[in-house]
Amino acid sequence: MVIMNIAKAFWQAYRGRQLWLGLKKEYKLTDWDWAMLFPSDSEEETALALGLVKSFYQFEELSGEILLIFCREEFKILAESFPFPQKGRVAIGREACESLLKLYSFYHFEGNFIVASLDKPAGRKAGRLLGYKGLSRFDLYQAFVFRLPHDTGTGNGGNGP
Repeated sequence: MVIMNIAKAFWQAYRGRQLWLGLKKEYKLTDWDWAMLFPSDSEEETALALGLVKSFYQFEELSGEILLIFCREEFKILAESFPFPQKGRVAIGREACESLLKLYSFYHFEGNFIVASLDKPAGRKAGRLLGYKGLSRFDLYQAFVFRLPHDTGTGNGGNGP
């Protein structure tokens, strides 16, 4: 049974790798470009993460564009209102999303790839800190997902958008 679970995980990661290579080719991603996966089923959480992308782009002084990868089709429209250079927006569906997450959990296959989630891939547990010493979901995304200083991008001391 254990061997079957391991084989299944590797097969899922392999499918994630094939998907990733296809996305890189289709969107002509260069070494200067970034890709961000938004695996949440929550519109509020996805919007919160998208709201920090511009601050991340400016803080890191990026020169490339960002490919936004969503697991839900209806979230692609959220990105239209955020002003940062976008390589494209693509919705890949839940199964493909899980394959990319499985690949990422095995190894960080791309230096310019961010999973915009507090609890995915499996093993990431930043969400457990919600409320600890007053930490908000915004604070956690800012610090643990995008690795931004506490007051970057909001002008309000990190209290959220």
